[in-house]
Amino acid sequence: MPDRPQTTDLLVLAAVARAALHRGERNEATLRDVLAHLALGLRGAAARDVASRLEALTVAGRLQEGRRHGVAVWSLTPAGRRALGGATAGTPALPESPQHRAWRGAHVLALLELPRLRAALRDELRDARVLLRDPGASSEDWFALAERLRLSAWRVGSATHCLYEWAEPSDAAADVDPGGRGRRNVTLWGRSVRHRRGRR
Repeated sequence: MPDRPQTTDLLVLAAVARAALHRGERNEATLRDVLAHLALGLRGAAARDVASRLEALTVAGRLQEGRRHGVAVWSLTPAGRRALGGATAGTPALPESPQHRAWRGAHVLALLELPRLRAALRDELRDARVLLRDPGASSEDWFALAERLRLSAWRVGSATHCLYEWAEPSDAAADVDPGGRGRRNVTLWGRSVRHRRGRR
């Protein structure tokens, strides 16, 4: 893995610009956003250095500070954009963006997990066939199965989307899931304990 670039004022400006762009209509970035675009943790000397640079760049007129829901946010001023665009060495190279990192991680995880998720759905469908043959099945059996079927089918759909339908994002725009429904939330693919009804 390449070394993280040394933090400079220009790199912080570039991180604010990209973070604000990826926030979509808000067009502003929190400290947490900026640190994520610099691939830095929330604590430690490097994070404190970035916070200090944000304040200094604000005083210098290259950033504008505001507040949203009580949280400090920053955006580039015209002077900040000129400084970034006029850098003699060009725009500094940032680490991989959070949205690209999320896409890459979901893509790899879907490749690994889709067979397991399909197998889990097959198990639920087998349970459904067992229930259909059981005249003594209760409504609770059916409702419990319905929930498991819904979750298993959703997980297969989510992994299918992440593997085959989620296009690799460009850093030139915010990557927003047009379908919504949280289908890119890979944490919902977790290995939950299944309370399965005994077969008769």
